[in-house]
Amino acid sequence: MTLNHNGGRKQKYNEKHQSLETLFNSITQETGNEEKASSLFYSLIERHLFTGGRVLDLGCGTGQFAVRLVSLGYDVVAVDISGESIQKAQKRSQGLQNINFTQESIENITENCSQTFEHIIAVKSLHHLTLPMLNTVLMNIKDHCLTAGGRLLILDVMSKEDMEEHRRSMASVRSLIKWPVRMSRYLGLFNTLRYPILRLLDRKVRANKHWKQHLEKEEVPTMAQWCQILSVFPNNVIIPLLPHLFLMYWDKPNKPQ
Repeated sequence: MTLNHNGGRKQKYNEKHQSLETLFNSITQETGNEEKASSLFYSLIERHLFTGGRVLDLGCGTGQFAVRLVSLGYDVVAVDISGESIQKAQKRSQGLQNINFTQESIENITENCSQTFEHIIAVKSLHHLTLPMLNTVLMNIKDHCLTAGGRLLILDVMSKEDMEEHRRSMASVRSLIKWPVRMSRYLGLFNTLRYPILRLLDRKVRANKHWKQHLEKEEVPTMAQWCQILSVFPNNVIIPLLPHLFLMYWDKPNKPQ
């Protein structure tokens, strides 16, 4: 597969990638082991995969999920525009077969598909695209890259507006929980659950703070906008996850609609 590269665009995207690494490092410091947290989402995605076949991983990062898919019996092509990430992914996959890491943009790989895939996966990568480019990428996936009967899975983030709505609801939840905690001083109740519950809530709030800072710099679609964008996939299923995340999957019909 021979693809044209745009050096200026790659340099700009790599600079953005470095800022994202800083973001994820900050989240990791607040929430614990990043790979352990990511494994929860990967397990969710895996439950929506068919058995076997070829997988295209768009925006694979350092290859954690791609390597995991190979161990489950899939043939994987994984792309990321960051050369540093691809190098780490290649080191991670040393000795493995049926996996190919390529430094390439999501735009180019979907525009120049030389084969089709039973699964196409994009984990927190599509929101970096401009809206016109995102629409083009999705149409190329739908029309050219995904095998008939195949499945598209997208795990991505929502906008700061959605985060703000969640923050307000979380404030209400914290107030409701703190009230019985205060009462416990008098009733002797909830002492066992008090600190684990509040620690969990504080951890999520701190992680959301970093996501909010990131989303303020990115023009990320709101959940309502995502639903409109993804309407090009008839009968898709969208599952809200954390306040900043959702999962969408869509099965391409065996016959054109």
